[in-house]
Amino acid sequence: MNTQFMATIAGEDRPDLLKLLAGKTHALEGRWLDSKISRLEGQIAGIIKIDIPNENLSALKADFNSIPNFHVSTSEVKLVTVTECEQLNLKIEANDRPGIISDIAHFLDSKGVAIEHMENHRFGVIGLGTTVFIAELSLMVPVDMGTEFLVEELEKLSSDLRVEVEEIA
Repeated sequence: MNTQFMATIAGEDRPDLLKLLAGKTHALEGRWLDSKISRLEGQIAGIIKIDIPNENLSALKADFNSIPNFHVSTSEVKLVTVTECEQLNLKIEANDRPGIISDIAHFLDSKGVAIEHMENHRFGVIGLGTTVFIAELSLMVPVDMGTEFLVEELEKLSSDLRVEVEEIA
């Protein structure tokens, strides 16, 4: 019998790291079902959904944890009830301020919207003497919510916040 779990990984990046992780998984008859990996400034972080025979689970966790300068945490995959949703991609721009990500995440969570992917950046605008916040989000939105409602409500978070709906590729 197999089990599925999520491995959250973080640590120093190196050229063979993903090959090493995949090789350790394969050697123990496991397979990656889904993964999201990001690299930033010499570091790597990600989440991997793994399916593996029950008897090999402990060995794989030990193998992953034996990698120097690398951190792994694991959690069992639990079945959840899924609401019928549709994907929506948004770009949000605003003057930067403390708590802006928290406000956006709290609002989306309160509406039952799941953040599938989020990338954000802050840019200094020398001529204006301010910093601009830009976020690109891929969301799973309940089908009965309506895109227009979600955009209008997000824009109410602050007077300078602009939301643009992006086409799904």
